[in-house]
Amino acid sequence: MVCLVTMLASVSSSLLAKEATAETPQAATAATTPVEWPVRGRTLFKVWGFEIYFATLKAPPGFVPDLYAETPFSLTLEYRRSFTGVDIARRSIEEMQKQSALSEEEAKRWGLQLQQLFPDVAKGDSITGRYVPGKGADFTLNGRALGRIDDPALAQRFFAIWLSPRTSEPEMRQALIGPKGNGR
Repeated sequence: MVCLVTMLASVSSSLLAKEATAETPQAATAATTPVEWPVRGRTLFKVWGFEIYFATLKAPPGFVPDLYAETPFSLTLEYRRSFTGVDIARRSIEEMQKQSALSEEEAKRWGLQLQQLFPDVAKGDSITGRYVPGKGADFTLNGRALGRIDDPALAQRFFAIWLSPRTSEPEMRQALIGPKGNGR
């Protein structure tokens, strides 16, 4: 089934700087912010010929796609049509379930968190999520703070929608991770 997910997760650059140490993958990114990270990949996601969103992945040097959950990155979705926040949350949970089962309690709790986080979006709106491993994610809507996910497991599963090798949209994943593929 085609992915209609329209969300992002992100983490503030202040967390990156605060949490980075010389021994972690975050150490290389402590001196930079997501704005300075190079674009890893960009793609237009379509369903049945309808444009849904442009997705853009930014990641620090050294980003390893198969180890995406161990390195900070940002993902931006630039919407090409309108969606309700409830639909975004529902579809996100469905996409997470496709990769591996969630308990009924997890699906309900996470679904409610996502519904509270994500607003309705219109054509032209942009949601950016910045992910910090082990911490969670911060989100912005059109450059303004939107909210955060403080649950590291939810943040990781959310971004897996786009970056996991088990995504329902492998061509989109490949376009996002770029020509270097999965290796180190």
